[in-house]
Order: sequence, then C-alpha cells, then structure tokens
Amino acid sequence: MTVHNVSDALIARALDAEGWDYGHTPDGQITTTFDAASFVVAVEGAEEEILVVTGLIDASFTDTAALDDVLDEWHRSRPWPKAWRDGDRVATEVAGYFPAGLSLEQARTQLRCAVGSTAALAGRLVGELGS
Repeated sequence: MTVHNVSDALIARALDAEGWDYGHTPDGQITTTFDAASFVVAVEGAEEEILVVTGLIDASFTDTAALDDVLDEWHRSRPWPKAWRDGDRVATEVAGYFPAGLSLEQARTQLRCAVGSTAALAGRLVGELGS
C-alpha cells in the first residue's frame, strides 16, 4: 500500500478512480455533485493533514423545529455526517485526520463515506419532512 500526503492531486485521483465528475471553485477547491447534495472537498490543517468533505443537501425545509429534532436524533444514532441547519437547508461535513498520509483506497473510502452518509441523511430528511 502506497501512502500519499493529503492533497488536491490525491483527491482528484480518488474521484477519477470512482468515475465521478468534478470541478473547481474560483479559489481552487474541488467540487462535485450527486443526487442528494453538492460537495466541496478540501485539504486543511497546519500540515495539510485533514481531508474535509462538506456537503449542502439539495432540499429546503420550512419547519425548522422539526428539522432540528431530526438532526438531533441523527447525531445521537450515527457518527457521520456532522450536519447543521444553514437557513432552510442542511450542510454536512465528514473530516478525516491523516497525519501519516493515506492510500488512494483510503481516500476513495473517505469520499464514499461522505457522499453515502449525506445521501442517507438527505433521504431521511425528505422522507420525514418533505422538501
């Protein structure tokens, strides 16, 4: 297993290996979109050792009290994604700390975890609250 530093190049290789389309924000961060959400994939940390996948679920929720209840219950029963209300929408985050680097397969797994857990949350929100 070859270990790589967390980098935009590794993220791009992982997305390519998954066969997922992606682009870049004006400031150079990698973006991708799936049925449930749009995502920004970033490298963070003083030593660029943190891989952060932030999502924005493509649905609006008007009953913010009910939304908060569903998010609270979600967090009590599942570790990912971290989620919060952003106006009438929901943002998510899955972050991994990789000070020793990670393999291409580990990067792919981290991306699949972020996308899959966000899609599961989106399905639950829409199923319980509509959109």
